[in-house]
Amino acid sequence: MLGGKLHQDIRPLRRRTNNRPGLLPTKQVRLEPNSLTAKVCGKTDLRVNSLHHQAIWIPGVDLVVVGRDLDDITQPVECSTGRPIIGVQWHPEYLFYVPSQFAIFRWLIRRTV
Repeated sequence: MLGGKLHQDIRPLRRRTNNRPGLLPTKQVRLEPNSLTAKVCGKTDLRVNSLHHQAIWIPGVDLVVVGRDLDDITQPVECSTGRPIIGVQWHPEYLFYVPSQFAIFRWLIRRTV
């Protein structure tokens, strides 16, 4: 719907990290300090899990990259028009025990009531 392009396989792009799939928070992500994602999570440095071999290469219409991992691969995106949209490459549902990740679900619930 919004377009954009994907890296079909990010494994060759890995230089500083590996792409070992796993549910545990092993990947480091740095967020833009003024991003909605940083505000929601309450921090700018996150540890997240890694389950994919694809990633956003070119964001879709009205999406902006607000965080990258150590290999400069896109992790979260947000809507550039101010709409309350956050998209993440990791799986916060497996990290609900991590306060910064649980905060994403609290934020989502507040958007729906």
